[in-house]
Amino acid sequence: MTSDNVNITTAAQPTLLFYVPEMTASNEAEFVLRDANDELVYASTLQLEPAGGIVSIETAESLGTPEMAMNENYRWYFSIVPDATDRSKDIVVHGAIRRVDPSEWLAANGVDPALQSQLSSLAPLEKAKVLYQQANMWHEAAVILDQLRQADPKNTEIVAEWTQLLDSAGIATIAQTEPSLNESSENVLGSL
Repeated sequence: MTSDNVNITTAAQPTLLFYVPEMTASNEAEFVLRDANDELVYASTLQLEPAGGIVSIETAESLGTPEMAMNENYRWYFSIVPDATDRSKDIVVHGAIRRVDPSEWLAANGVDPALQSQLSSLAPLEKAKVLYQQANMWHEAAVILDQLRQADPKNTEIVAEWTQLLDSAGIATIAQTEPSLNESSENVLGSL
């Protein structure tokens, strides 16, 4: 995350992660991504189960989703919709994300050029560590670690790194949630 609270990504069609607390009932959720001109780029609805947890929204899943332009801020909105007939009751979080050129970003953040060239050959866990600890790319690291947690939820090294990443972002309590589920899953967990 940058000092102006904009998440940084290198993905043309990013994956975004959200946390939703435990709820008393299932609810619908809505995700919207808008460009710098407030034009709709991507929209999705999903069903949230009461258990709560982390949900992954993959904007590349939808055919025709345009790529994010470089160095432009995009706004995202994630809403829990408890009553579709009264949207004033929605619980909404929002934020911004910017796509950057990885080489330029790493150089601007003082990442050793030798490490930059090795980054693509690092194992995913090591790559995630470098991304958030040295390159200020918290968002990218979170997506990698979340994928690793889904694939191997009992791996203590992955869980420890996930916890450390969340702790570094000041949201360590989320580390205790179950592994995330992709929005295409029948038992999707939403985010806040």
